[in-house]
This record gives sequence, structure tokens and C-alpha cells, in this order.
Amino acid sequence: SGLFVDATRGVFVVADRGNHRLIRFEASGRCRGSITFEALSPGEAPREPSSLASDSEGRLFVVDAGEPRVRVMTSRGSALGFLEPPLPEASRSRPQAMAIGESGSIYVLYGGAQGGVVVMDRAGRTREGGGFLPNVESVSSAVSLAVNEAAGVMVIVSPNAKKQVRLCALDGRLLSEFGTHGEGDGTFSMANHAAWGPRNTVWITDTIRHSISVFDSRGSFLGRIGGFGRGPGQFSYPVACGFLGDMPPDLSQVHPIDPGSTARVRQSGGDSR
Repeated sequence: SGLFVDATRGVFVVADRGNHRLIRFEASGRCRGSITFEALSPGEAPREPSSLASDSEGRLFVVDAGEPRVRVMTSRGSALGFLEPPLPEASRSRPQAMAIGESGSIYVLYGGAQGGVVVMDRAGRTREGGGFLPNVESVSSAVSLAVNEAAGVMVIVSPNAKKQVRLCALDGRLLSEFGTHGEGDGTFSMANHAAWGPRNTVWITDTIRHSISVFDSRGSFLGRIGGFGRGPGQFSYPVACGFLGDMPPDLSQVHPIDPGSTARVRQSGGDSR
């Protein structure tokens, strides 16, 4: 259900929540191993990784669906500890997604009635002026966060909100919102994931519509790819996408993930398993 793409190393990591593991792939689709999550204590259910990110030091940060902390580990799965972002007093929010900025700053998105975004430095200390960014309506159902520090914009996806995508400044100010429920261009059936693409484009995965819509950094609709099916350029319930490098206009390196009996990574020229 989660995807992290490491363009500098030419690999990507998939969070296989239902099987309690992370799976690492080369750009070709070849599997390079997995990290399995066990229960933290006897009698507990196994962990369910749902979102992940990595920093320039190679540390993996993993959001667990049932854990109020963020797990930190090496790229090979050795435990390094937990990240415990400060929350408002009496908050019952849990982390939903996270992102690492170009500066190394850590952004953790919390859902729930007191949802928001915590910003920390690379050591896990609350960044001056960052803290817990202001609560906004759509954060209550938030599932995905994508940060572009160079553009000064973060994207929050909330499929249950009236407008499913919000573009916010890095201090939490709302810049624009879009993506009502509908059938036309720029609308969604169920927006599920956001990714920044080349030239500051925003790519939103719509799981129910089997497609990915592309917007500019102001929220203007640019186009859509996909459609239901198993052929080239088609998807079946995609949940995330990412990029392994800059892309030419033919979109040849878009890497959406669609779930099913076989994990599948699709490229415009075909797919690899």
C-alpha cells in the first residue's frame, strides 16, 4: 500500500501491508529481498507497514498502521529505534504518511480529528517554526503526503474530503484545493496517493478509476493516464506511483503499483513482475 522510490540508487521499496513486509526491487522489477515485520510483543498482531520514506543516510522510516510512532531502520531492516513526533496534548491521532524533504527535514502526516503535519530536522527534533502545523478539515481522512521543498509546496490527499487534494505551503497555509468526487477531468473517484514528478508536476493515483491524473504545482489539470485493464498503459486498482528519474514527454518511466494476486509494476512499454 506504500511506495518509496530511490532514484539515486535505482531501486524502489513497496510496503506490502497485508503480508507484513517491505519488498525491495531494482528498476528492472527484479526483487532484491524483503524485510518482514513481526509483532512487537507476544500476543500482538504483526505490524502493518503502510507508508515509508528514506533519507540521504539510507535510513528507512516506516509508518505502521497500528503504531503511534514511526519505525526507523537500516536499509537491510536492522532496527535503529523509533521516531516520536510531538503531538497536541490529549491527541489520539496516529501517523498516516510521511515524507523526507530535500533538506533532510522529516514530515509526518497525522489524521483524525486533531490531524496535521509535524516537521522535524534529520535528527528527529522539532524544527523551529515547524511543530504541529495547523489543523485543516481534509487532514482528518488523509492517506498520503508528498513534499517539494524547492517549490515550497506539500500535497495532502484525503479521499473522504469534499476536495480530495490540498496544496499547502510548508508552513501549513492552504494554497489551493481540488479534486471533487466526479467523472470529469480533474475529479476523482478515490484519490489514494500523491507523488511529485518532473518539472514540478503532481501525480495523483485514483484507485477506483484505475488511473493517474497529472496537475501542475498550482493544481491545474494537465492530463490523465491509465484505464482499467492488464495491457500496456492500463491499471487494475493502482494505489501509488513514483519516478526513478527525470522523464521525457512519453512518460516512459512512470512506475504505478497495482495490487492483486501478483504484485505488478507497470511501465508505458509493458510491465514487469
